[in-house]
Amino acid sequence: MGRPRTTARQWMTRMRAAGWLKFAPLLAGQTTYLWLTPAGIRQVYLAYTGWEPLPGQLEHLYWITEMRLWLERSHPQYSWTCERELQYQLHQEGQRSHAVHIPDAELTHANGVIALEVELRPKSLARTTRIMELLLERYSGAWYFVTPATHHIVTAARAELPAHMQQRIFVGGLLD
Repeated sequence: MGRPRTTARQWMTRMRAAGWLKFAPLLAGQTTYLWLTPAGIRQVYLAYTGWEPLPGQLEHLYWITEMRLWLERSHPQYSWTCERELQYQLHQEGQRSHAVHIPDAELTHANGVIALEVELRPKSLARTTRIMELLLERYSGAWYFVTPATHHIVTAARAELPAHMQQRIFVGGLLD
C-alpha cells in the first residue's frame, strides 16, 4: 500500500470493524491475505457476490497478480479485465460461464483482445489443445505464462494447432 506496516494494519483493522474486509493468514508461515466482504464489494460499487479464498487457489492467484503488475509496468497500453469480471459479464448477458472457457484475464489493446492464461499444473494434451482452440475462436491471440512443469504440454498443444493458429499463441515463462 506504500505506507508503513502500522498504518496498513490500522487501515485493515478499521475496514474489518466496518464489515468491509476480512484478512487472515491462510497458509502457515505465510503473509496475511485480505479480501472484500459482500458489504465491502458494495462499498466500491461492484455487483460481484462474496468470495472466500481457498488455500489451493492462492498460488494461482498470486501468479495472476504478479503477471498483472508486470504487464502494467511493461505494457501500459494494455487494459486488464480479470476472470471474475469476465464471469460477471457472461452472467449479465445470460450466458452460463461453464459453457465457454474463461481465461485468467483479458488484455485489451488497439489491435484486439488477448486471452491470458497462467498455467501452473499440466492438463492433458487434448484438454489444453481444446482450450487453445476455444480461446482463439473468441480472441485475437492467447498468451500463456508457464512453469517448467507446464511448458512442455502447452508448447505441445500449440504444435497440435494449424500454423495460422500457432502464431497467435505466445508461450513464456512466468515473468519473462
